[in-house]
Amino acid sequence: ALLLLLLLRAAQPARAPVRTAATQQPGATAVREWASLASSAAAVVPGGRGLLQRPVRATGERGGYTFFSTDYHIAPIADLADVFASLCDEAGLCMRVEEHSFSGACGRAFGGRKPTCARGLRVLTKENAFDFCPRPHALRRAFFDAYRGPDSPLAAVDAFVCNHPPALCEAYMPFNKSLLVVATVNLEFSRENEERWAEWLRSLRAIAANRRNVIAANNPYDAAYIRHFAGIEAEYIPSYCGYAARSAGPYSPQLHK
Repeated sequence: ALLLLLLLRAAQPARAPVRTAATQQPGATAVREWASLASSAAAVVPGGRGLLQRPVRATGERGGYTFFSTDYHIAPIADLADVFASLCDEAGLCMRVEEHSFSGACGRAFGGRKPTCARGLRVLTKENAFDFCPRPHALRRAFFDAYRGPDSPLAAVDAFVCNHPPALCEAYMPFNKSLLVVATVNLEFSRENEERWAEWLRSLRAIAANRRNVIAANNPYDAAYIRHFAGIEAEYIPSYCGYAARSAGPYSPQLHK
């Protein structure tokens, strides 16, 4: 329930008024925002179907928002897509996930998952997206220039999700879309030098100041880590991992190894 509430809050349209943490409204506001958008249906696609495909009108389904991810880990976004799929099946509230993974395991099809490797992306690649080196600001500008405007494939995206590394959301800040920074690893991951670390903390504080964004972690340690280094009260959203339990089959420990 907490995950759903945060996601619906984050995916408020860009036209919604910006609120700082000091003026946040109760979480019920997000539910009212959601109800007003219930007529714009979008099919949920665990793992996504490709960057150039627009949201699909789905008969009998209510929803939905489009979430975009370019992580270096397949598990956190798979968890989110699985929660969305359950919500669609059980309540008819359908979201869509556009996943363009840079993970080394993105092509694996275990447990019935579909390959989710990045395809057709402009500017960002597996080699440069991790730390934006050697020219971080130039890369971010080039990515924005490549996808700006009403005809961009990213125009249909409602929110960007950044897990691993969480600093990937720096690339998405100029788009005036909601950002979900859900840390699954230490906050400085991919921003280890002093200058880049300081810049990332400034970016994260700017993200946190917008009511439409969410700062969270999937474990208490990293939530406390964010609070200590960035001064931000991060939400704790434990990983559900229901898809892993269903796909793994019977488990028996191998004690001799």
